[in-house]
Amino acid sequence: MICSQALILFLITQITFSIRQLINAACVRHFTPLVSRSALKFDSQVSVFDPRNSSAPCSACIISPDEQFEEVSCSSMGVFSSLVDIIEAIQAAQALHILVGFGESLVGRMLLWNGRTTQVDEIRMSRNTECSICGTSH
Repeated sequence: MICSQALILFLITQITFSIRQLINAACVRHFTPLVSRSALKFDSQVSVFDPRNSSAPCSACIISPDEQFEEVSCSSMGVFSSLVDIIEAIQAAQALHILVGFGESLVGRMLLWNGRTTQVDEIRMSRNTECSICGTSH
């Protein structure tokens, strides 16, 4: 987390789904960009959720906070250590995109990096107007 007078950016990493959703809700409520990353085994992802952009999704648009599933951890499933370094560097670059205002951030997109095949993919994400956190009815 980077702070000055007010919270201007929030970075999250390997945390539980419920904590991730609480942070997302706080960022939406306070119009604070969220740079999110995660890694497990050989797979990783990074994205930017920016509630200042009215067409951008929040993380709850992608996975509902009501979703029920079994959480797994790095300690039980393992993670390729170099993968963490790579995805952290991408996350830091995305934070700089937002803070300095250069380049194109991953708002509305998720970058997926496979450490086993070194394949990089990107998926586009849309705002869910029915989202319980950022939807138009909330």
